[in-house]
Amino acid sequence: MRGRVSFTVGDETADAPAGTLIDVPDGVVREAVAREEGSIVLAVGGRHGRAFTPHGWDEVVVAFAKARRGDLAGARAMLQALIARQPGEWHAPYNAACFEALAGNPDEAFAALAQAVELDADAVRSHAPGDGDLASLHGDPRWQELVG
Repeated sequence: MRGRVSFTVGDETADAPAGTLIDVPDGVVREAVAREEGSIVLAVGGRHGRAFTPHGWDEVVVAFAKARRGDLAGARAMLQALIARQPGEWHAPYNAACFEALAGNPDEAFAALAQAVELDADAVRSHAPGDGDLASLHGDPRWQELVG
């Protein structure tokens, strides 16, 4: 939409100035990196024959961007709304745990992490140890209790 972005789709990388359309087959790993300040990308997804169902990742990205701009309350509100809208999904409380850990709120981070573990302990325990957003929690005894 604006600026210039470098897209990597699978093993191929392409320069994408404003107006470029990139088609990504389902299941292919992709990445976009802004090459100009203020670049904006519009990403649209879906599967043939099915309505698109958002998973909340876009809201997590926006929430973290709000936090970087100093709007911690707005970011937290977005994450809490996502948790309320997706009560059975571990991703939302997990990302809230990451947010709170980065914001320096270990009690809130552990509360959200415990909620994520309750929803899908295997998924959390496979992601959390290598997630740098949670690094500040590793020395706390609650980390061993929840993540192991």
